Amino acid sequence: MGCKAFGCTGPEVFTCIFANTGYRFNSLEIPACGVQYHQLCFTVPAIFPMRHSKGLGQTVSGDLSHFPFICEACSVQAQLGRPISNSAND
Repeated sequence: MGCKAFGCTGPEVFTCIFANTGYRFNSLEIPACGVQYHQLCFTVPAIFPMRHSKGLGQTVSGDLSHFPFICEACSVQAQLGRPISNSAND
């Protein structure tokens, strides 16, 4: 997950707060995710239209690097109460 999987280069702007450490959730160890995104790569595609001109999705503007960011993988694992894997079930 994140930009590096798609070949982007440059400084990362959004780094999941669990990217390097992982976390403990209800006595379960969730491994580090390593997720980082560039600001220009972090978008909500037009498949989820907003009230935006020309039906485009959302983009992130401004410097949000000082806000805590929790990636989708870490959020989903907390909801499931278990680590996710690269399998048909997940």
